[in-house]
Amino acid sequence: LGATSSWEALPLQVDSTVGGAAALFPRVAGGAGGHAAVVWRDTVGGKRSVYASIYTPGSGWSAADLLEDNDDYDCESADVTLDPAGNAVAVWYRHDGTLFRTWAARYSGGAWQPEIQVSTAERHAWEPFVAGDAVGGMVCAWYLSSAALENDIRAAWFQ
Repeated sequence: LGATSSWEALPLQVDSTVGGAAALFPRVAGGAGGHAAVVWRDTVGGKRSVYASIYTPGSGWSAADLLEDNDDYDCESADVTLDPAGNAVAVWYRHDGTLFRTWAARYSGGAWQPEIQVSTAERHAWEPFVAGDAVGGMVCAWYLSSAALENDIRAAWFQ
């Protein structure tokens, strides 16, 4: 922050369209040209889901978008990153009925794309984080665990 920088006088509520009272654990990413993205977990109807809002210079914050479409299992530990063009990738983990898996959704062309499963190993995938590089590539890392407490770190590129 520069010597003349300051925070907005009245911060905006970016989760106001969700209607849940349990918005928690926000993660934010800033990008080139003033773009930003925020993800969070909110509990609506007893289910923990992942939501996001995108900030576009000149337009402001988008309405909150639900990023996943699974009504059976709760989502946890969302993270987000931006590329230089203002595209975003959000990641989180969720049970699939057998194991916890890492999932991702991409924001491109003004809309969030359907979620995809990132982790594939036959062990639980926990606590994903995502980061972008200067040319638009994005990498997600998470850890795998098993009942024998054998942990590994895994990573996958999205380009």
